[in-house]
Amino acid sequence: MLVKQSLTQPQLYLTLFSLFALLAPLLAGIGLYGLIAYSVAQRTREFGIRFALGAQVGDLLRLVLGQGARLTAIGLVSGLLATAVARLMQTLLFRTTAYDPMVFGGVIFVLALIALLAALTPALRATKADPVAALRAE
Repeated sequence: MLVKQSLTQPQLYLTLFSLFALLAPLLAGIGLYGLIAYSVAQRTREFGIRFALGAQVGDLLRLVLGQGARLTAIGLVSGLLATAVARLMQTLLFRTTAYDPMVFGGVIFVLALIALLAALTPALRATKADPVAALRAE
């Protein structure tokens, strides 16, 4: 009974941190998707004009995915700067240190992958811009 009580609080922390660890990338992906989708919706006419002037599908994909990559890079750098508080969490970590390079590398890879997937749908939507409708609207 005494052992069970002594393990209850660490198990609660582990459960909560696991839940937050799963929720954070999901929210980041949804937020990035929403931001880029809004930007693409606002610039649909611009993309149509770019197509009319000779831009290729790859050009627009690079443009929109580059926007997502810049936002992701800003977020990742901000997150790395926030690691200054990692020492405060040292007591809550199990089987790893607060500054484990493998964990940081894995997190960066997973977040970059989520950001790429979040930016891909609006980028593909941007390639469907109609140049005729864009020229008529101007």
